Amino acid sequence: MSKRVVCPVEYHIPVEYQDIFAIIRSMLSILDREQFEEIVQLMESMLNQEFLALRRSVKRNFRPFSCGAKGQPLMTRVGKGLPLKNDMDTRELSFVDDVIQLMVRARFHILDVHTYTLACGERFLFQLPVAPNWDYFDKKLLQRYWHSSTVRRRMRLLLPDEVADNCLVFHRGVKVMSDSGLYINEKIELLLQYTVVWLVAKVWGFVCASAARLAALARRLVLRRPAPPPKSPPRQQQQQQQQREQ
Repeated sequence: MSKRVVCPVEYHIPVEYQDIFAIIRSMLSILDREQFEEIVQLMESMLNQEFLALRRSVKRNFRPFSCGAKGQPLMTRVGKGLPLKNDMDTRELSFVDDVIQLMVRARFHILDVHTYTLACGERFLFQLPVAPNWDYFDKKLLQRYWHSSTVRRRMRLLLPDEVADNCLVFHRGVKVMSDSGLYINEKIELLLQYTVVWLVAKVWGFVCASAARLAALARRLVLRRPAPPPKSPPRQQQQQQQQREQ
């Protein structure tokens, strides 16, 4: 069995923060360790402040679009008027930019043309391809976002045309793998699926259909059964008995 694996450069290396801190600290002298810890605390404070500012910006720009949602009061009930159309358009673009910045801070990368080509080069022998219906996507928002500044227009040139105007796709690394061989386990699973599982489903469907037909036939027989003759009143029975005795 032969295998060929094609991978791009690893974008994200999952290394714990404590491991990096311990390795660097062990390489320093005792006097330098105190200064190193102070620098690390300063960097952590700056990163936390930037993250909190970005989080507040995401909430502020999304607040006009969440009015009336569960737990969200209407803006008119808290003493604010309804936002204007220009303000809503600006908030939309700012919210998209905040989402991109938030994903970048989380070590995600937006899908570019090179990575998209590698992802489409995958060969799945036992899986069906997925074709999104792009007609259901709103293209106006992202088109306005990409054309709102020069930097964003340059960024748009790096993204695949099939995805860029429809949705934002982020990843931490795409690994494309091509494999060839006997695939014994996969073939056994397919064989069981198309024989045993299919046969059991057919038998169960036949049993259910037969039970339904028998129930319907029993209801029809009950309805067609003749009614018993009416019983005579007690006085009539006594008179008939006296007439027989005479």
